[in-house]
Amino acid sequence: MDFEIIGIRENSEYLEKAIDYFTEKWGMDRRIYEDCMSNSITAKSPLPRWFLMLNNNKIIGSYGLITNDFISRQDLYPWICALYVEENFRGNMLGAKLIEHGRIEAAKLGYKKIYLSTDHNGYYERYGWVHIGNGFHPWGAESRIYEHNTIILSLANKEDFEDILSLQKLAYKSEAEIYGDFSIPPLKQTLDELLKEGEDSIILKYVEDGKIVGSVRAIEKNGTCYIGRLIVHPDYQNKGIGKKLMSEIEKQYSGLRYELFTGHLSNKNLAIYKKLGYHIFKTEKVNDRLSLVYMEK
Repeated sequence: MDFEIIGIRENSEYLEKAIDYFTEKWGMDRRIYEDCMSNSITAKSPLPRWFLMLNNNKIIGSYGLITNDFISRQDLYPWICALYVEENFRGNMLGAKLIEHGRIEAAKLGYKKIYLSTDHNGYYERYGWVHIGNGFHPWGAESRIYEHNTIILSLANKEDFEDILSLQKLAYKSEAEIYGDFSIPPLKQTLDELLKEGEDSIILKYVEDGKIVGSVRAIEKNGTCYIGRLIVHPDYQNKGIGKKLMSEIEKQYSGLRYELFTGHLSNKNLAIYKKLGYHIFKTEKVNDRLSLVYMEK
């Protein structure tokens, strides 16, 4: 399912729609959301932040990042609040996508941990959240408090390159098996070669559970962004990490033509890139076992 998640602070034209949406879904006095969201747009402090999930420009979900969710644990922050997905869109893992987005956004703001309070028992555990105790609300209710690590999606530095290279060689084993060739360049690249490549390229890292589990790199030449080495740890695949890395690397080279390539038998890669809007524009035969498929956007 295609969707995008936008921040109200960066997209103030959605302010009134956001105020109305949160008010309708949570039944609170509209003035509370209006005052909070309106001031959040120009606030110098990192929080609060409010987000909408859109499908074809229609709001289908939302959440907020705030300093406290009306709960007694004032020492903990930030909190994910007001998590909501429209009923007819449930069952598509959209709630998990919103939560994951919150973990990434919190990391961008410098937080290492993130929290939420809920009455649900068993849902958030599926996504790695840990129940750390209970808290109390001003109206007398008690809620379960959950904690998780934030997710770092950012520029890699030289200290990360050894881990990225190890991940690259792990991720490309499956490609080597497809073509029966374990001498492919990603498996043969040295740390010195990667360090040299990093001098002219942007290399991104995706950090979850305290380790690098994804990466992608790109370089700009003559108005084209050449993207390569999109890798995700096998244990973390099928979670949308590759899509997030691609989206972020494209933002780094906004407004350019994008080009990449993959092997002709790499059906999973071809499907992912096509879904992201890339189109095949040429194929080159390397040998009897391998042809490179070039795609652009």
